[in-house]
Amino acid sequence: MSASLRDVFFAIDVKLGPNGSRVVSVSGEFDAFAVSRFKEMTSALLADGSATMIVNLDRATYIDSAALGALIGLQKRLSECSGSLAIVCSNHQIRTVFEATGLLAVFRIREVPLAV
Repeated sequence: MSASLRDVFFAIDVKLGPNGSRVVSVSGEFDAFAVSRFKEMTSALLADGSATMIVNLDRATYIDSAALGALIGLQKRLSECSGSLAIVCSNHQIRTVFEATGLLAVFRIREVPLAV
């Protein structure tokens, strides 16, 4: 099976994190084209009972409004089932997007990478 050109620029990896959380690591361009894969992955994790997630954006190179919307939606779904969302982002350029949109006040964003 060959990877599409889009897959070269975006990847998702899921690992077991601290206290049973799921760490969803995003690499590459987290944009409108990647959002459907992100939603599919996180929806499957929710369906399997994962109510605590950490989205690691340290390897993301770009984020757009569609991706921000997907993160807001994920946070809403997690809070509806008494879960939680944390974001890891030490990338200054991407962190600036959260700051410019006022989303630093909405999300718990940590700059320290997780040892997973």
